Amino acid sequence: MRQVIMVTGNGDFNILQQTIEILDDVDIDFLVYVSGKSELPKLKSKFSKVRLIEGSIIKWGQFSEIQAELILIRKALQYNYDYFHLINLNDFPLMDKKHFKKFFSNKPIKIGFSEYLEKFEFWQIQHKYPFKFIDLQKNVIPGIYVRLVNVIGRLFNVNKIKDPQKIEKGFKYFSLPRKYVEKINSFSEVELFNNTLDGMSFFNQMVLKELKPDDFSVNNSIYSRKMRIMKSAQMASRLVNYLRVDNFNWFYFPEYKYSEKDFALLRNEVNKNIAFVHSVKSGERPISIFQRKG
Repeated sequence: MRQVIMVTGNGDFNILQQTIEILDDVDIDFLVYVSGKSELPKLKSKFSKVRLIEGSIIKWGQFSEIQAELILIRKALQYNYDYFHLINLNDFPLMDKKHFKKFFSNKPIKIGFSEYLEKFEFWQIQHKYPFKFIDLQKNVIPGIYVRLVNVIGRLFNVNKIKDPQKIEKGFKYFSLPRKYVEKINSFSEVELFNNTLDGMSFFNQMVLKELKPDDFSVNNSIYSRKMRIMKSAQMASRLVNYLRVDNFNWFYFPEYKYSEKDFALLRNEVNKNIAFVHSVKSGERPISIFQRKG
């Protein structure tokens, strides 16, 4: 079975190079979206094909995230891959290539859904947020701006999606068989997600709504939003921690950046049921978790 790892996000390519070294295999290729870089990275592999796509800068929470994903998907579908992974530039595998190939050999469906959405999460996709020149990862100004847009949206009854039953949300990254990636590619209402707040966390889940487990439609608000995102990531076979970082505002949760002090913990997760950790601090050497002691 041939697999492709589609890589998106901003930053340097140190962690990705280590990812390539761990999963370097004739049956695993890499397709990398290079976001606004003036110089293409020199990524090395022995067996995997590594293809680069030059693109515009990706801005967190904006339509550019979805555009980058679709560019990757459309390019990847030109090749005869059977299985597709979407990861962030700083994600790192928690499986060696032998275990990785065996784990995904039966083409499991690994996409995360949130089991419950709060009222303002519906607003994220229903209201219109013209964000083009705003950095949503800053602290005060974006929070004020978003609240203002929500007030205006409620005042004028702005609602891009009338039926709330169509709205789904979850972890942004996935591992899926080809037929589901083809369905994402053929989705005709992509513009619906333009001018949304963190639209990528809705996009794949709404296109592939039929993949949501039936028992997940429970109105269960006992978990915090951070916990729900982490549970959603686990469904996608990803490890992420939002509890160890204070969030700037209600809509942006910076994920915890794993570093050397966490490598003992990550080593205990190697070759189990989690494919990737999201995400590792740039400059670290997570590849060491695969090295035997002594």
